[in-house]
Amino acid sequence: MYWHTTIADRASYAYDDPWTALQHTAALHDLFNAIGGELVFVSVQFHRGMNQWYLGALAPAAQALEAIPIVDTALRTGSSLRRFMLSWLYADRGALDEARALASQLSEASRAKKDRLGESRGCWVLAEVLRRMGDLDGAERELQVALAMTVPLEHPGVLATLAALRLAQGRTAEALAATEDAVTREATMGGCGMFRGAFVRLTYAEALHATGAHDAARRAIADARAHLFTIAAKIADPDYRTSFLERVPENARTLALAHAWLADPDAEQPGGSP
Repeated sequence: MYWHTTIADRASYAYDDPWTALQHTAALHDLFNAIGGELVFVSVQFHRGMNQWYLGALAPAAQALEAIPIVDTALRTGSSLRRFMLSWLYADRGALDEARALASQLSEASRAKKDRLGESRGCWVLAEVLRRMGDLDGAERELQVALAMTVPLEHPGVLATLAALRLAQGRTAEALAATEDAVTREATMGGCGMFRGAFVRLTYAEALHATGAHDAARRAIADARAHLFTIAAKIADPDYRTSFLERVPENARTLALAHAWLADPDAEQPGGSP
């Protein structure tokens, strides 16, 4: 059980392989059918929801995570993960008010318990939601708290949110500096927590483009697209492969930018950051 749990955690959380992680979740489900037990059931639901979110299956992911509030008190250092993921997932589905409420609950509850890890995650996802809502000042406040507390593996993802915020603020040089830091950290560690690697690569390309480094931006978006295709090639189920490429916002935007920039080097950016 613990081997499957570890792979279901790490393959996607840090190593960009959500399909393998989902297969180990299925193995956990087989164990639950064999031996039962609430802990096994909760672990199955949690890992299924997490990896379905990473794969863009947003509705079933939300259903799985909503069904296990016990995770918020049962996982110790991981107790913040369910609300973090569910809040970001709500934002990905466009339910920004629900996302903000849950992120605020996470950050406030963690602060009251002096749980720095939970508070950093709560502030990070709240900043991401506020950025998407256009509350740039609020996002700035939350991000500064998150940056002061975040663990190393999640730091690149927080920096990607910071870069997206700086782009929205028109502070393009600072956005590029943040993404360069994120890219360096991810390369040094060999991973990026919360499956935010695609977000890091996307904001890096966008920051390069915004600062006028268009050739470098095209190379970066081509690399980002290639990375997505490498991950997608491992996904045996065609529905999951499609949802991964089309329903994960940063993945869909990466493909849209690659199509625009590589087909027409002078094209403007479509839309805005996810």
